[in-house]
Amino acid sequence: GLRVRKFSFGILTNEKYIKLQIDIIDQGVGIKEENLDKLFMNFGMLDEHSKINAQGTGLGLSICKRMIEQMGGTVSVKSKVNVGSTFTINLVTKSKL
Repeated sequence: GLRVRKFSFGILTNEKYIKLQIDIIDQGVGIKEENLDKLFMNFGMLDEHSKINAQGTGLGLSICKRMIEQMGGTVSVKSKVNVGSTFTINLVTKSKL
């Protein structure tokens, strides 16, 4: 399974909004740049990862991205082959006063 090297989050707030950023960083096999767009597609499975997670359906990241976007947030990924990947989730919500 995935071994998360670092999980971090930050909260920025002012009188009107709270911004939450979550970074999930691993030291996995990484993802080729040309495959980054395929990650968030329904049933999108990358050939280089088929041996690592042969049981996966390719739905997890697409569902996650859709849910975050429906809440007005974003999901992004940066990756380097043989180094690992960083997935970043940003959410903004109104602050209660």
